[in-house]
Amino acid sequence: MNTRSSFFGTATRRLALGLSALTLGGTLMLAGCGFQLRGLSSSTRLQIQQIDLAITNDTPQNRLARDLRERLLSAGVRESSAASYRLNVAETRISESSVGYSGSSDQEREVTLTVPYTLQRVSDGAYITGQERITTRGSYQTSDRQLLQRDDQRAHVEITITDEAAAQLVERLRTLNDTGATGK
Repeated sequence: MNTRSSFFGTATRRLALGLSALTLGGTLMLAGCGFQLRGLSSSTRLQIQQIDLAITNDTPQNRLARDLRERLLSAGVRESSAASYRLNVAETRISESSVGYSGSSDQEREVTLTVPYTLQRVSDGAYITGQERITTRGSYQTSDRQLLQRDDQRAHVEITITDEAAAQLVERLRTLNDTGATGK
């Protein structure tokens, strides 16, 4: 009995060691060919040091405005009216739709956030981008029996997709530099 448990303990350790070695080898191989996950670049800082933000409904309750400012600060960009660029964020739109039913009263709901924006050069008022949109989506499961839980799940999805939209807006600024030219 003792020999058998010792055998399984050794086999489990060997399996874990083998999986660890395989994972490490795969990681090194991917890193060696230049692969890196999007958003995890070695430099999280942007080339620009400041930006002018013009956000519709810019109130303390506006989660997108808060998330965007936090992400810009984390990327080394401060908000300033003397910046070379202005990010104009128009009124966001949240919509919800039923995706499907998985039971008698269970259903999957999808929440979509659309953020229209433009990027403008302050020196001459020229638009770097036309009216563009960022769209993020999230979904949750609900039923008619879980009204309170449904509201909590929807609120959680809204927080998540708003944070994703702020991250995508900051990522779109990555090609800018303070001289007023894009790095593309």
